[in-house]
Amino acid sequence: RRQKPAMMAAAARAGLRVPLGTQIRSIEELDDWLAATRVLPVVVKPAASAGSEGVHFCADGTEARSAAGKLLGSANAMAQVNDALLVQEQLVGQQYFVNSVSLDGRHHVHEIWRDDRIFVDGRPVYDRQVLLNGTGDLQDQVRIFVERVLDALGVHDGPAHTELFVDDRGPVLIESGARLEGGVTPDGPTQATGESQLSLTVERYAVPERFRRRLGSGYHRHRALMVVCLVAPYDGLIADGAADRLAEIPSVLCGSALNLLPDTPVHRTVDLFTSPGHLYLIAEDPSRLEEDYQRIRALEQDALYRHR
Repeated sequence: RRQKPAMMAAAARAGLRVPLGTQIRSIEELDDWLAATRVLPVVVKPAASAGSEGVHFCADGTEARSAAGKLLGSANAMAQVNDALLVQEQLVGQQYFVNSVSLDGRHHVHEIWRDDRIFVDGRPVYDRQVLLNGTGDLQDQVRIFVERVLDALGVHDGPAHTELFVDDRGPVLIESGARLEGGVTPDGPTQATGESQLSLTVERYAVPERFRRRLGSGYHRHRALMVVCLVAPYDGLIADGAADRLAEIPSVLCGSALNLLPDTPVHRTVDLFTSPGHLYLIAEDPSRLEEDYQRIRALEQDALYRHR
């Protein structure tokens, strides 16, 4: 469910594309693998983690060794010691994630999201996620791949959250969790599609025959939906009126950022756990979301945070 090396091995056995990589437990094992494969750049990350915590993109062996040295033996957000790491080739392409609910080994893909990230100190930071419509060549390719991943990992019933890259060779697995997508309110997907992963999970267990009729039907996006993750540029405090300024933006629907209180400490954002919050934006016109996204990023430069 959470051990990434085990996920990669199971997917590879099923003939699915996964990044070239290995599990290491020491700097020496890292050096041996880099010497044997000559793979660079690489990603170094905990074997079991969440929220992009501890993920380092490394251009060369020196950066990879530094990242491994920081992570090995440290505690992660799950209060577990990082005694093993995953080192993988760095993929180049567009990242996506998919939310699904399964019944008796059949899978209903409800949401396909484009997942945009930025890099801070060589680490990927959540930027924004855009819900795609349910139909299209790309969506078909992603859906088929994810269904095969779920089969390979033994996800027979219930929700799953799967992350992948798509490059010029097609989809490649990043990881999959046999769980609901974390840190999410169902209001956005419900208003955009009529359902959410949460409501579909409840239906799968409470009214399985109704859920069974959904299988194979996909989903339809009625309104454009985007999630924007706040990115604090420095350690500081929430400014007076920050939440009010965000609430005034026309497409803002909901999100944890609307609960920001003045003088709350914030840390420079380097992963999901150091993001001050997120916002759901919804509108009939996708261009409205793009305008409001740019407005949020502008506010972050001079109106949402202040130095201590």
